[in-house]
Amino acid sequence: MRSPIRSPLGNTKSLACLEELIPKGSVVTSCNFFSGEIEFFLSNRDRFFNCKTTKHIIIDCWRSIFEDPIAISEFASSLFPLKYEKEIGIIQENWSSYRSPQARAAIFYVLNNCTEQGWISRGNIDLELLNPVLFSRLRRFRKPENIETVKAESVAELFDQDNVSDILFLRLPKVKINFLSEGLNVGVEEQKINFQSIYGKLRAKPHIILTKPSDLLPLSDCEAIYIDKHGRTTSADNAKEIVIHNVR
Repeated sequence: MRSPIRSPLGNTKSLACLEELIPKGSVVTSCNFFSGEIEFFLSNRDRFFNCKTTKHIIIDCWRSIFEDPIAISEFASSLFPLKYEKEIGIIQENWSSYRSPQARAAIFYVLNNCTEQGWISRGNIDLELLNPVLFSRLRRFRKPENIETVKAESVAELFDQDNVSDILFLRLPKVKINFLSEGLNVGVEEQKINFQSIYGKLRAKPHIILTKPSDLLPLSDCEAIYIDKHGRTTSADNAKEIVIHNVR
């Protein structure tokens, strides 16, 4: 089942590569869960995922969608479209504090699919995307098998395998020197992970990292697979994504 949620990092072309790297029957801890694009694809192919994030509201929204996607779709269609465009900014600022879990999940779904990058707390919304197709797509969604959601209390806890998972999986934006710097406006749904500080913990464990090519990536003690815009393996010069791993 395809995820109804977009990744703010963009659609990945690495699915075939990841499927080849992760053996069937493996238990994988996804350390930066958001859209489910990768996790759902692989869970439908006999991989098991513990999906973690420190952003508990993301887990709450997903659990509401898993429980009753039809109800969330109906709730969303009753909330939107808005009478006044200025209401959107108010919703983006306050959505995480709404008491109703169904309301939060409905806003999560709609704004993710209608803002520029897929963030909920920021970004301009395209009102033309608020149409019946948007709501019918959610009504058809069903929870994939082999998926568990986990609320982590800290970034360090994200990388705790609990003696259960075989592989840690982490998807990140392009690694930069000031990754998610203090001055950047970050929404309540955006998880801060400083790659340089966590890689020491990650490197000693079986892991797979999916990101964009960067000169700051440590490639000396692991294998790198470069992926082009069509999902094919390629050279570093033509790569749009890079998969770094030590699982072989």
